[in-house]
Amino acid sequence: MEPSDFWKLMQEYSLEDHTKLDLKKSSYKKIGKLLDNMCDSKNGLGLISYTEEKKKGHKLITQTHTEW
Repeated sequence: MEPSDFWKLMQEYSLEDHTKLDLKKSSYKKIGKLLDNMCDSKNGLGLISYTEEKKKGHKLITQTHTEW
């Protein structure tokens, strides 16, 4: 999944008080920082796995871990 597709999907969700999720208003500001925090590396939360595609120069989400 492309990060831009993930961004679009994330915008479809809202909080319990019907507030839309907005990455620009969060502490991350960019999708790359959010992906790094969510990934399964040593500092991440282990929610997703991604690979970095050398040709396009960006990250591709390869797997989500929903058993948490």
